[in-house]
Amino acid sequence: MLVKNENEWCWCLCEHVGYPQKSIEDAVKDFAETYPAEEVPMIRVGNPYYYVPTVDAERVINDIIDYDLDDEIAEYSEDYLLHVELKQIDVLQEKLTKAFREWEEQNGYKNTSFVILETINPFKNKE
Repeated sequence: MLVKNENEWCWCLCEHVGYPQKSIEDAVKDFAETYPAEEVPMIRVGNPYYYVPTVDAERVINDIIDYDLDDEIAEYSEDYLLHVELKQIDVLQEKLTKAFREWEEQNGYKNTSFVILETINPFKNKE
């Protein structure tokens, strides 16, 4: 799922996007350090959205039933995990997601890519 980081700002100009900064002012300053001054009023700024993984517990349960259950016992396990309550699925999902995110962080797999979905012009109505 994409999660908006409201504590960071990026400058945007056409297809170019700057790295996240701590404030709108820092994003504008970052742009101004590299690009011509006349282009500064044309930029837009926006909060980055990062991908934060969520493990789908229902999909995990279905995967176990459909692919992990050995053929030798499958015919005797028709009702295995068939009546799992939604509350139990939610608890499992929280635990699996927590474990995955910890594993991801510990092993350096955390996704640091981001997208900008909405922007504003920081110079609009300023004189």
